[in-house]
Amino acid sequence: MESISKGLRGSNVCKSHEASPVIPFDLVIEILTRLPPKSLMRFKSVSNVWSSLICSQYFTNRYQTVSSPAPRLYMGLSFLDSSHLKCMLISVSPSSDSDITISSFDAHQDLTKRAMRGYITHCPIYNTTTRQLVVLPKIEESSIIDGDHVNKNIKYHIGYDPVQDRYKVVCTVTTTSNKVGESITYMSEQWVFLLGGDISSRWRKIPCQSSHFPLTQGLTIKGRMYYLAWIRDLDHVLVSLDTSSEEISMLQAPEDNFNPLTVTLIECCEKVAILHYIDLETEGMMKLWVMEDAEKHRWSCKTLVFQSSQVDLFKKIKLGVVGTTRNGEVIFAPLDTACFYIILYDLQKNHMRKVEIKETPNRHLTKFCEAAGFDDRRRMESISKGLRGSNVCKSHEASPVIPFDLVIEILTRLPPKSLMRFKSVSNVWSSLICSQYFTNRYQTVSSPAPRLYMGLSFLDSSHLKCMLISVSPSSDSDITISSFDAHQDLTKRAMRGYITHCPIYNTTTRQLVVLPKIEESSIIDGDHVNKNIKYHIGYDPVQDRYKVVCTVTTTSNKVGESITYMSEQWVFLLGGDISSRWRKIPCQSSHFPLTQGLTIKGRMYYLAWIRDLDHVLVSLDTSSEEISMLQAPEDNFNPLTVTLIECCEKVAILHYIDLETEGMMKLWVMEDAEKHRWSCKTLVFQSSQVDLFKKIKLGVVGTTRNGEVIFAPLDTACFYIILYDLQKNHMRKVEIKETPNRHLTKFCEAAGFDDVENLIYL
Repeated sequence: MESISKGLRGSNVCKSHEASPVIPFDLVIEILTRLPPKSLMRFKSVSNVWSSLICSQYFTNRYQTVSSPAPRLYMGLSFLDSSHLKCMLISVSPSSDSDITISSFDAHQDLTKRAMRGYITHCPIYNTTTRQLVVLPKIEESSIIDGDHVNKNIKYHIGYDPVQDRYKVVCTVTTTSNKVGESITYMSEQWVFLLGGDISSRWRKIPCQSSHFPLTQGLTIKGRMYYLAWIRDLDHVLVSLDTSSEEISMLQAPEDNFNPLTVTLIECCEKVAILHYIDLETEGMMKLWVMEDAEKHRWSCKTLVFQSSQVDLFKKIKLGVVGTTRNGEVIFAPLDTACFYIILYDLQKNHMRKVEIKETPNRHLTKFCEAAGFDDRRRMESISKGLRGSNVCKSHEASPVIPFDLVIEILTRLPPKSLMRFKSVSNVWSSLICSQYFTNRYQTVSSPAPRLYMGLSFLDSSHLKCMLISVSPSSDSDITISSFDAHQDLTKRAMRGYITHCPIYNTTTRQLVVLPKIEESSIIDGDHVNKNIKYHIGYDPVQDRYKVVCTVTTTSNKVGESITYMSEQWVFLLGGDISSRWRKIPCQSSHFPLTQGLTIKGRMYYLAWIRDLDHVLVSLDTSSEEISMLQAPEDNFNPLTVTLIECCEKVAILHYIDLETEGMMKLWVMEDAEKHRWSCKTLVFQSSQVDLFKKIKLGVVGTTRNGEVIFAPLDTACFYIILYDLQKNHMRKVEIKETPNRHLTKFCEAAGFDDVENLIYL
């Protein structure tokens, strides 16, 4: 719905349809994606529409691709407050790649588990970007939780499903049996909860081939969640869960005596890896196991040896691995002290850097719980649907309105008339409906029936007026039409939703504007007798814009001399600002246009005379605006009985001068533009088909979306049109029984069938 009326003189009849003077919705979205999350959370209170937009899946995905926030360090702290032990999540954003000191923090809520793509996971769950805290429902049907078991273990993981673009919480409930003289056995259940579901969402139990006891936090890579577990006694396996299908498989772990306190999963070169650092403090080394081939259970092993100066950093305080940064650095964080530092270790470069914490936000700190790690994602997705939210974050809950994604989907299914009315709902809705994003989305979703446009001239109070009317035939057989929609007074043919002349009219939005005058044309301003001005509309797929091409021509035909032409080519960009004006473009040869322009795949074509009555096919690249002359077929084309049509996505010349007399016409199709190669096909009609053309004068005005050639009347009021299928040699008739004005004096032109509802604004 890009506006193309800026700086143009619009007709009074369509002032009500002009775009409101607000920031275009595309630009609003682009601005919002550049803002920090704190600002976006505040802007949710602007209106329900803004709140729904910021919480929408479309905006979330857009924000993920555009924003590149600095990674944040999350830390969970426990401290005494009025004799009560409380827990706080704090964060800070280091801005340097070297050793740095931090003394300023942002205080979050009381949740301490690690981050995964913007989420802190435990039960409850906390979104570190939106600062939204919710409590997951209880697992109500677990035989282990409800049973009389002594040793129970519950572990939560968050996984991302790239197929459905949703987050899922995976809960593993385990109990162990360790009787004297017997091996250790495990009994486990796997449960999945879909974040963002409706109020009826609940935990679902999923099957697993082997009971196991999880040892590490879950790590999600390319739609698969991994965690290390014990399966029999202390035998290790790597559990792999497909987050989309929810199928669980057991992968063979490396043959190593992993200590649960000094082993963790990390991502290494987009592969799952096991980092075992039990020998770090004593021997200054650790092992890195990388899974090279999951199907063959093949692992590679690398021993990482530290320098003595690096090992000294680990001897001062107890450190453990909590994850990796976006750059692949391993994060070592303290386990049991308040004044501390963290270590970021680059596996590839064997380089360490220290982030020192000088002062915590509470001086009465008694114990450091856990460093949640660096998180480099800002996740805007709401996770509160169907969940019981904590009181501390009610102000951040999504407003009870229709999600913005759903609003857009609903609007794309509506007819253009309804969309024009809905522009008056608000400035935001008006800007949305007029936006380029919505226009492109509407084009891909809607499939309107083709409409027949007709231009009629009639007397009204002794004044000759012209009206554009339209109707939508709904059948593929012969039909009769007697009901019309009245448009404005413009009669030229349609091109992708536009009727082109000067002025220009959008048949979908019913908006009419007048193009500015070409002020610097030597032909228009000169003293020439024979002047011809022809307008064409072309679509530029590179810039996704429409352009009007105007060819101004004058002829010289003195007695005894050949006919010569002098022409100028001008281009006007639709949708430009108020300073937009006609631009003259170069052309290698002057010519005289014979047909209307036809645009196919970013190139505009029209037939023209170049010398005397020599024909050429003019080709204009709508993006670069370069004009080339292509050799036309050797045929004596009559300007009154020749037209360009599209045939199998190729430009074709249809010559029907012999239709009434001999019952045939020629179809020339350009097979190769570079080699100027044309194919020719003679179409022979049956005698019953020829009779239809003898009753009234018909001319070709274009093709339908199905490739049918449209024959429309030229000089009568009570008439019919013929739709002719080139491939099947089949004709069908659309008969017009009654025009909307009984005082009709002359039929001007049938603009043809148009199969695109184009919402771009004039």
